[in-house]
Amino acid sequence: MTRLALSALVFALAASPISANAAPISTNFNALTPGNMVTGEYSPMGATFSLVPSPTEPGSPLPPPVGPTLWSLGPVDQYGVNGNSIIVGPSTSGPFYDVQVVFDRPIDYFSIVALDAETLPLRVIAYSGGTQVPLTVRSTSLGTISALPYVSGPTYLLEIGEAGGAVTFDRIVFGGTEQFDNLTYSPVPEAGAAACLIGDKDGFGTGVPADAPFDPSTLPGYDGPGDADGTDKWFYNQQSFTLACTLPESPVVEATLEVFAGGVGTDPANVSVGKPASVFLNGTFIGYLTIGDISLGGPNNFARKDVIDVTPYLGQFTGSDTITFRPYTTGTAVGDGWVLDYTELTLKVSAVDALLEELAAAVVGVGPGKSLANKVAMAQTYYAVPDDQATCAVLHAFMNEVRAQRGKEISPDMADKLIADAQAIMTAIGCDY
Repeated sequence: MTRLALSALVFALAASPISANAAPISTNFNALTPGNMVTGEYSPMGATFSLVPSPTEPGSPLPPPVGPTLWSLGPVDQYGVNGNSIIVGPSTSGPFYDVQVVFDRPIDYFSIVALDAETLPLRVIAYSGGTQVPLTVRSTSLGTISALPYVSGPTYLLEIGEAGGAVTFDRIVFGGTEQFDNLTYSPVPEAGAAACLIGDKDGFGTGVPADAPFDPSTLPGYDGPGDADGTDKWFYNQQSFTLACTLPESPVVEATLEVFAGGVGTDPANVSVGKPASVFLNGTFIGYLTIGDISLGGPNNFARKDVIDVTPYLGQFTGSDTITFRPYTTGTAVGDGWVLDYTELTLKVSAVDALLEELAAAVVGVGPGKSLANKVAMAQTYYAVPDDQATCAVLHAFMNEVRAQRGKEISPDMADKLIADAQAIMTAIGCDY
């Protein structure tokens, strides 16, 4: 019997064997048109911008503009800053606000470059579910930008958190200067999920968001090698990639394949009916990509993000799988070109399976002999049957043993944590205790 995911149960499984840090997402704001209000343009990449009143601008009119204004910096190339930045006000003369970024899932690392920052200290505040999270802000001087008259002053890298750290947050408010560039953040996978990635989620190297037009000739890898994994370069015809992924030991209840590509044309086998490009897993067709080529009528190609449900194909995954994309061709000749930014496979197990795996990892070498580890293994076996009543009974016995060893073979802090973890699992299952 296949268990369903328990969507109401939310836990951070930093130590879980199936939990892994997602690849950092970076963007330099170069893909947007100068003068635009930056609000939801990056929400497909997981971040939504807005402005909030700044404590250093008490006279700022309310409500503030709906988002930071993108400002063209022209040919600046200093300290990693180039192209465009966001200005936190309606003009270069202010008034200026603080920037708020809301993330679509918790993150554990955030950094951004503060331009023309004569006034210190620069501020960064992190929140989790509406509660402020105490984190140390690191401010590192990069030097002074002096390339243009409206950006001429000290430049700093602001950082909070650590990629892979235990503290997570889902909203950031930062300010203290007029302009920012080069945002980087590290999402945390959902509880009970493992993510395997080809590429680096950087919008083809220029921060292009989903459904935005772009000029492929400006991509860093257009005439070059692209990234080390073969992405972020302009391709012709079909391409195959190897997706290396450590499969979870517990049964996977849901799996998705997320693909971010640009300029994709139609599949040669489906040209007559206008079908988009095909995606294959180890030679088996699993879905289509959204068309994003110049034939749509715009001046450029388009970036598209597709999410394919691959749960029905879980039995075909081996941990070293071939993902093939077959875009438009004309007969045997090379046709439309395209570019791949990333492909990400996300595998989810039920919340209870994930928590049992975390508990199994936590009790290794804890207590007398292997008694606790054996009890957790037994609980996993019963839950897989499924036999909830037996699972609950074993977890009761587990907690009783931990209580008996508290302050003896097991430190009080460790014992309290193990008991709390077991109680969380029992609550998820619906045990009486």
